[in-house]
Amino acid sequence: MKKLASNVVIMAIIACLSLPALASNVQVKEKNFDLADINELVLSMDHADITIVNDDSGTLNVVLRQELKWGDATVCLQTLKHNVSNHRLEVLTYSVKQIINFGCKVNRTVSIRLSQSNLKKLIVKHQHGSLTADEFSADHLMADIAHSDVTIQRLNSADSVMKLAHSSVTVDSVTVDTLRLDGAHGKLNIQQLTAQTADIAWAHGEIIVDSSRIEESAVKQQHGAITLHNHQGEALVVDSAHGDIRILQAELLRATLENQHSTIEFSGGSETLEVSNAHGRTSLTQTNRNFDTINNTSSHGSLVLNLPANSACEFIGYAATELRAKAFKNEALCAGTNNGLVKLNTSHTNVQVHTF
Repeated sequence: MKKLASNVVIMAIIACLSLPALASNVQVKEKNFDLADINELVLSMDHADITIVNDDSGTLNVVLRQELKWGDATVCLQTLKHNVSNHRLEVLTYSVKQIINFGCKVNRTVSIRLSQSNLKKLIVKHQHGSLTADEFSADHLMADIAHSDVTIQRLNSADSVMKLAHSSVTVDSVTVDTLRLDGAHGKLNIQQLTAQTADIAWAHGEIIVDSSRIEESAVKQQHGAITLHNHQGEALVVDSAHGDIRILQAELLRATLENQHSTIEFSGGSETLEVSNAHGRTSLTQTNRNFDTINNTSSHGSLVLNLPANSACEFIGYAATELRAKAFKNEALCAGTNNGLVKLNTSHTNVQVHTF
């Protein structure tokens, strides 16, 4: 018993002696800024988990917390630096010493409380880590992010430009005038998107948008699927290769869908529907009974076209004799109009046309 008790005492002493050493491995740095005269803010922070919280204080608070697991503190730990010039504030993390391939392990977080109400432009630069923001609401947002997991609750900047590489991005709500996204090697998931114009270029990753209302939208995708669950707008253009296009429910004036080596699925109403697919399956369901034109070009694949009964005036490229009773409008309704035209240009393609 005496030996056991002495061992417990020794362990307790070692534990107590270890506490200051552990505490000394945690470093906290903090900076505060008044944003009253700042029009443009730049946040540049790498190798960290970043949290941004928006408030109405008119200030910026940045807290850098680092826990050194192993390595030389003079090399592995970062510090906060800032520059102010011509109503422009830049806040960044940087290492005093730069040694390539030095053995470091640091748990690093950056907590930011930020007032964006008076900012004309917010620029966010980040690599390696994660970024979580409750809101971006500056007039103009520019983000350049790589090798990170990004979660945004609300994106309300009128003009938003984001460049994303090797990053997975989740956004709950987007309400902007103009949205430009350029990404690769990651997944993009937006729950709700409202914009005047949206221009998205993506590669080697999946795009999923649950609900979208965009007047003019263009998407260029390669080696990844795009799914729009419920989309409304004037014009939609999707150009893809080696990835499925899935427009599951849509109300549009004009839709242009082009794909290669994969599938096109479209269900919804569009006055004009232009579709081109090579080496893939095409499934189109037109719900607009008063459509103007359906123009489909398919090769080396299959085509299934579903039309409302009594909606077509003319078929080109398909023998529609067996459909005439169901698919075609009354001749009097077609006289003197250019609507109801269905053009099916196919080669090495199995074609089926149905009415509902």
